[in-house]
Amino acid sequence: MQSQIKSRPGPARASISNRIFLGLMAVIVVFSGAMLYSLLNHRGTVEELQLLNRGYLTLSFSIVEMRATQRVYNVLLERVLDEPDPSVTLDGLTSARRLRPMILDDLREVVQEIRSDTGLSDEHSFLDRVLVDLDDIEKLYDAGAEDYSLLVTLMRNGSVAEVEALFGDLQDQEREIETTLRHLQSASVHRINNVVARAEERQRLAIWMFTALILASLGLALLVTLYIRNLLNPLADLSRGAEAIGRGDLDHRIKVRRMDEIGRYASEFNQMVTALQERDRRLRHAERLAAVGKMASHIAHEVRNPLNSVGLNAEMISEEASSLPPSEARDEIVSLSKRVSDEVDRLTGITRQYLELGRLPSPEPIPTPLVELVSSVVDFLRPDMAERSVDLVLDAEEEGPVVSVDRDQMKQVLINLVRNASEAMDGDGERRIDVRVVTSDDVVLLSVKDTGRGVEEGDMEHIFEPFFSTREGGTGLGLSLTRHVVDEHGGRIECFSDRGKGTTFVITLPLRGESDR
Repeated sequence: MQSQIKSRPGPARASISNRIFLGLMAVIVVFSGAMLYSLLNHRGTVEELQLLNRGYLTLSFSIVEMRATQRVYNVLLERVLDEPDPSVTLDGLTSARRLRPMILDDLREVVQEIRSDTGLSDEHSFLDRVLVDLDDIEKLYDAGAEDYSLLVTLMRNGSVAEVEALFGDLQDQEREIETTLRHLQSASVHRINNVVARAEERQRLAIWMFTALILASLGLALLVTLYIRNLLNPLADLSRGAEAIGRGDLDHRIKVRRMDEIGRYASEFNQMVTALQERDRRLRHAERLAAVGKMASHIAHEVRNPLNSVGLNAEMISEEASSLPPSEARDEIVSLSKRVSDEVDRLTGITRQYLELGRLPSPEPIPTPLVELVSSVVDFLRPDMAERSVDLVLDAEEEGPVVSVDRDQMKQVLINLVRNASEAMDGDGERRIDVRVVTSDDVVLLSVKDTGRGVEEGDMEHIFEPFFSTREGGTGLGLSLTRHVVDEHGGRIECFSDRGKGTTFVITLPLRGESDR
């Protein structure tokens, strides 16, 4: 009976469509991550190249220009004392001194523009140092301006000693400016090399990372493809199952691998096939029973009239013999007549069953309290069972379920099962029949259990067939008619037997009623 209770559904899981969507989203996210990383890295590389092209290269060219101007200025300055007429050289020096601040201002603007365009703190530190050096150069320019004006005045007045002293101070200042410019050029070249090296390293890293992310995306895509294929594999089982059922193989069942949508479809498919198999079995059983019933009804009809004549004649003989004077011959005639009448009655009962088999009525179900119906049958049979020394016990709730059944047919079913159970018990052991009514989910279970000898394993598959009986003198129609009635009510009857310990018949009826099947 435990097998009749339906299993509860497991916890809800993500649907197959959601899992496929999540798998595809994972691939898209990883691939998008690879693309985003590539774009960000490309943007960083572009910024590095822009810093190099529009920044440090311009800075380096400006420093080179300043150094070239400074070298020209130094050459003119060294030559000014050796010339008989230094006026031309002094004009060149004056022009160079006017040009140098202009180049310095342009260089400062370049540095400030580079600083505003880049957000790297390391670059800011370097550019700040460049600005400090440019400020130092500007201070040297300002400090040498007065000395140069004085030098020009002295040279035009012919003060040689004072010119030489002042000329030495100017040369020291110019050498310091040259040293600073050389340092700036070296630093700018070094910075350019750093930026180039950083861009190359970024490019190499980008290639490796992009390759790794693409491979990861492809690997994940392969895994998701295999996962989706594994998810959809049961669809092939469903297709093969449908083809098998189409060929008429109602024994085919689909293996339920997972309780997802496809698993539930497979489970429902198996339930549908089981229902088809049960309906096919019921149809074959009904057809066989109808054919056998029609034949049995015809035979019983032909035999019934002669049996009635034999029975009447046997009664008449018995009455005539009873009126004779007592004698051994009279007693023998009366005894023989009684035995004939008993056999006629027995055969009449068998023919009545055969006639009933031939005209089985359709059930007329009405809402019925099942416990009340079972209790009335048990109370009706209890005296008869007591005469047979059988203890008939009812185990049911006080307020049982209401089911839609044909009361008369269901009473006859229960009477047949209880009487069969009592006839299955012999010997001096415990003689007990338990009748139980149990409600489970949307069905009600009615069981009849005895403590008899049980059913042979080889007979189990035949006990519901017409004319099959393990009892001597049995017609083999009781269980067949019982099964037919139960089937007509949309239920099923099962037999469980333990040889030597007893047999249990379990009837499963739907709570919804006949109209809802």
